[in-house]
Amino acid sequence: AGVRRGQVLGIDAHNSGEGGQAILSAYYDMALPDLGELEIAYEVQNISSSWAALYEGAAGQAQGRDVISMTGSINTRERSVFYVFYYQGDPPAGSQRPCLDHVEFVEGRSGSWNGAARE
Repeated sequence: AGVRRGQVLGIDAHNSGEGGQAILSAYYDMALPDLGELEIAYEVQNISSSWAALYEGAAGQAQGRDVISMTGSINTRERSVFYVFYYQGDPPAGSQRPCLDHVEFVEGRSGSWNGAARE
């Protein structure tokens, strides 16, 4: 698609239900500044654990990186998957995209998706 570093808005991991296909979708805007070659890397957790443990693990994986997005999904009945997508290499000189050094998390829960988004 010709997308360059700095133009990716986010990457999402989801599925269509337990046992369904793994789906990754990416969003980008090529009108954003071109900050160089697009080289995306990721860290992944695929474990049986609480969501809080996944969030904490992802926060640690994001440290010192130029993060694009962090996303997770149910994988199987007893496992969940969580990705940290980031640009490889150092941000270009003069870039407004800092590498992260103190990532924390918060979680919202509700009986509906919109309710959780408002939390």
